[in-house]
Amino acid sequence: MSKRSVGITLFIVLIIAILSISCSIVPQAVKNLFATPTPTSTSTPTPTPLPPIDIKSCSEDLGCADAIKIEEFFGAYPASGEDNYVEIPFDQPVLISEEWYAVDEETLLKNKTQIEWVFTIDGQNFFQEKFLSRSTVTDYLNPDLVYPSEVLSIVLYDWQLNQPHTVTLGYRVHGDMNTGDMELTDGYEEMQTWLIKPVFIPTATLTPTSTNTPTPTPTNTPEPVVYSSPTPACQVSSSIEIENSTGGSLTLNLYGPSDFYFYLGSGITTLEICPGSYDYEAWGCGNAYDSGTINSGESHEFYCY
Repeated sequence: MSKRSVGITLFIVLIIAILSISCSIVPQAVKNLFATPTPTSTSTPTPTPLPPIDIKSCSEDLGCADAIKIEEFFGAYPASGEDNYVEIPFDQPVLISEEWYAVDEETLLKNKTQIEWVFTIDGQNFFQEKFLSRSTVTDYLNPDLVYPSEVLSIVLYDWQLNQPHTVTLGYRVHGDMNTGDMELTDGYEEMQTWLIKPVFIPTATLTPTSTNTPTPTPTNTPEPVVYSSPTPACQVSSSIEIENSTGGSLTLNLYGPSDFYFYLGSGITTLEICPGSYDYEAWGCGNAYDSGTINSGESHEFYCY
C-alpha cells in the first residue's frame, strides 16, 4: 500500500471517530427533540348513572314533612328479604328508612365498620355515606332506655304515573357482632325490597269524631312501635280508644310526649300511650288523609263519607 493510500485511510478513520464522539456528547434535551414519544393510554372514566327517580336524604333535623312513610301505603311492616308490592300516589314523596342501634355510643362506633349499607333502585347502587344520620331508639318496654342509632332515610319523589321501580334499602352485618343486647351472626341483614307502582288514587274524605261507644265491640290492644324520636322518654301509663269505621285498615301517627305509629284493623282498639296531648296524622278510606289533635284518655272514631 502506498503512503498516499495509507494517509487517505487514516484520514477517513479520523473523520468517523470525530463524528462518533460528537454524537455521543449531544445534550439529552437536544437528543429528545428528535425522539418520537410513545402515546400514553388514558382511561376513560365511567359515567355515574342518574337515578330514574329523584332522591334526597332525610334526617330528623331536616324534617322532610312532605314525605309519607311507605309503610302507611303498604298497611304493615315489610318482610325482610322478601318482595313487598305497594301502590303509592304518583305525586306523593315517600320515605323509606332503616336503622340499627347499639346499647351505647362506644359499642355503636366499634360495630360501625361491620355494617354494609345497601340502597339500590332497579338494581343500580345509589348509596352514599352522606345519606346516613345519627338518631336514637326508645325501648318500648322501658321508655327510660334510649339507645344511639344510625339511620339511612331516603325520600323518593317525582314519580312517573304507572312506571314501577324496585327499591332495596337496608344493611348487612359482616362478621359476628354484639350490639350490647343482641348477638348478630355474620351475614345477618335487615333488607327491605319494595316493588313500587305509582298510581292515581282518587281523594276521599277521612273524618274523626269524638265519641263514647256504649255498645260492647271486640277490642284489641296492639303494641305501638316506637320509631327513633328526639323527644325525651316518657312513661306509657295512659291510653286512647280508637274506633276504626272506615271498612279497612287505618294508619295513625301520634306526635307528642313521644311519637307512636299504629296500623289498625276495623273495630275498637285501645292504644297504650304516654299521657298528654298529641298531634295526629291518619290515613284510611283509600289513602285519604286527615290531621288534628287527640288527648290521652279520649275516644275517637274515624269513618269515610
